[in-house]
Amino acid sequence: MQRSSYAEVYGQMINDIVIREYDPKDIKEKTKLDRLRKEIDMIDDEIMNILASRMKIAREIGAYKKDNNMTILQSERWKEVLQKFVERGSQNGLGEEFITKVIKSIHDESIEQQERVMTGE
Repeated sequence: MQRSSYAEVYGQMINDIVIREYDPKDIKEKTKLDRLRKEIDMIDDEIMNILASRMKIAREIGAYKKDNNMTILQSERWKEVLQKFVERGSQNGLGEEFITKVIKSIHDESIEQQERVMTGE
């Protein structure tokens, strides 16, 4: 009895396998895929430019905090920013865990940028 159930499960697994192509065979579809990839590349470039601009401002904030003897981490501000992005991400179909990881990484880099300003590095 057990062998037949293993065979059935194995058979079902084989039937469920989907073999996918690496690239589309149809040249029209390949052109569409290439166009979409170029759009992604352009957006990635925009993301890098935006991140660089954001970090420049983070350094300016670091200088302001240094001049005014303020702490780098502003916990309430961080909570507001995170909550805002989680809500906006959710509205755009993005998972909370994903948004939290992305925004936390950006925030961590902002703190590092500000620390460098504070320490004169």
